[in-house]
Amino acid sequence: MLKKAGIVLLVILGLMAIGGGWYYHENYTGEDYYVKITTNGEKLRDTEAPAAYQVYYEYALPAFNEAGQQRQVTFDAFRDNPLRRNAYLKVAYNHTRGVILSYEEVQQKDIPQKAASKLN
Repeated sequence: MLKKAGIVLLVILGLMAIGGGWYYHENYTGEDYYVKITTNGEKLRDTEAPAAYQVYYEYALPAFNEAGQQRQVTFDAFRDNPLRRNAYLKVAYNHTRGVILSYEEVQQKDIPQKAASKLN
């Protein structure tokens, strides 16, 4: 009896681990897209946020994945100044939540060819 209970417990724990991994993958990982900063963004202010996050810039730009497929993305840059114009960013887009999880500046030479051709 104890052996069966142990096996059932292991199966349940295994299923929970698989389910947790799937949930994390679906909600906290993203597909890489590339954008070119072509505007200064819209400067916004949130006086109820902590001081470091009161001023931010919102950007709505076309983004392209490695295959050159386009998606319109909106993201915020929490900083005192707008992002540098003509800078290229690699953004992680989460399809499940429809949000940008992170972004980082990249060099044009580091962008996949199909995406780069659409950005210029």
